[in-house]
Formats: sequence, structure tokens, C-alpha cells
Amino acid sequence: MRFLLVLLAALMTLPVGVHAGDDDASTTGNYFANFYRIPMGAAGEIFTLDSDKLKRNALAFGTVALVYTQDEEIRDYWFDNIKSDGLDEWTGGFLYDIGSPKGALWIHGATSVSALMFDDDYLMDTTFLSLQSVIISQVFAESSKRITGRERPRDSGGDSNLWGEGGMSFFSGHSSGAFASMTVFAERYRHQPLVYWGAYGLATATALSRINEDAHWASDTLAGALVGYGVGQLTLRYSPFESTGNTVLLPVVSPDVMGLAVFHAF
Repeated sequence: MRFLLVLLAALMTLPVGVHAGDDDASTTGNYFANFYRIPMGAAGEIFTLDSDKLKRNALAFGTVALVYTQDEEIRDYWFDNIKSDGLDEWTGGFLYDIGSPKGALWIHGATSVSALMFDDDYLMDTTFLSLQSVIISQVFAESSKRITGRERPRDSGGDSNLWGEGGMSFFSGHSSGAFASMTVFAERYRHQPLVYWGAYGLATATALSRINEDAHWASDTLAGALVGYGVGQLTLRYSPFESTGNTVLLPVVSPDVMGLAVFHAF
């Protein structure tokens, strides 16, 4: 719940309705109305009679179910062959922060400040949409965790079948939040390959970090990623904002610097 409260507080402090030339009242009203339209849209995507959507859903549920049957084997393989002290520094530091309230505030704060500096409505709109997507994904994640009660791997004694035990493992909020946010940025800047692949790469790394931290099973992170991606796509579908812009966000990763670089065409 702390995650949701922090993000909601951030949303309330962002300057909604600053877009010159927009119908501010209508745009703002539609934006906030989407906090219930998007969950309703998600329900419609799941409970559907459309054959193509049914096939898509079957593939998604089937893949999560298949990974679920291999959760213990994947955990054992990861800890025997992948986990290391160097990787722990990344997954317990930077990547953990990316999926945390602090990381969400840092990302959205940086992009909103950049949007104000460059007077860039498109980047500000993208920030609003990303934050909305994260909040909705976290409502789903927190609800699922409390309903399913799946035990986290580090608390389970290696048993992946402990459900209804009061645990908070299914599904990963870090994974869903990262994909909910980065899907919005990736798709809104898909004409920039570095942004597109960088955003999805960062979301994937964040999801995998939860396996390395022994905080979630592989099926938890996969389910979270699928939910976050789906919420991000629905957020874009219901967006009341423009779909083109002239500011580019590029990830910057080096031994000494890690963050986002903003490039603006005047």
C-alpha cells in the first residue's frame, strides 16, 4: 500500500492540465476517468468471446502455467549458475530501486521536470500516462498478492506450491510496475530504437532481478510482466493526449553514470 500512496501523492503534485491549445477540462477529465476505464477494459480483454483474444489469453495463461511447473528448477538453476556477488549489487541496488516507489518518483520526476524545462507537452503527457499505468498495475498486483497469498521463495523452504499462506509473491509488483511504465515510454518513442529497446530491456532486467533476490518465483515475474505490459497498452489505447512529440529519452548506462538523457529538437 505504501507504493500506491506514494504514487498517488506524486500524481496529485504533477501539473495536470498545462497543455497549451488543449481542451484542458476535457483532457483532464478523460485522464482521470481512465482510472476506471482501463481496469474495465482489462476485464473486457480477459472475459471475451473474440477468438483472437481468446487465443492470445490462452497462450499467456498457458505460458505462465508452464513456467509455474518449472519454478523450483528455474530457481535452483539460477542460484547454481547465474547468481553472483556482482549481480547482487545490481539487483539489490539500482534494479530494485527502479521497481520501487523511489525509482518511480525519480523517473517520473525527472521526465516531468525535463518536460517543463523544454515546454514539451508530449513528454509531460507521456509522464502522466506512465504514472497512471504504474498505479493501475500496482492496484492489480497488491490485490492479487492478498487474494492468492503465495509464499515468496525465500520464505517457502523451496516449495513453490504454498498458496493461501499469507505470502506476497504472486504476482511481482516490481515486474508489473516496470513493464507498465516502460511500455508507455517505449511505445510513445518507438521511432527511437534506443529508447524502445532500452525501455523494454530495463523492464526485463528489473523483472529478472526479483528472481535473483529470491523475492519471486519465475512465474510471478512473468505474470507481472504480462500484466504490466497489458496495462501499459490499455493506457495508451485510452490516452486522451497527442501521439507525436519531439523530445527523445535515451538510457545512459556506464560504470560511473546511470539514468536518462533527454534530447530535444528545437
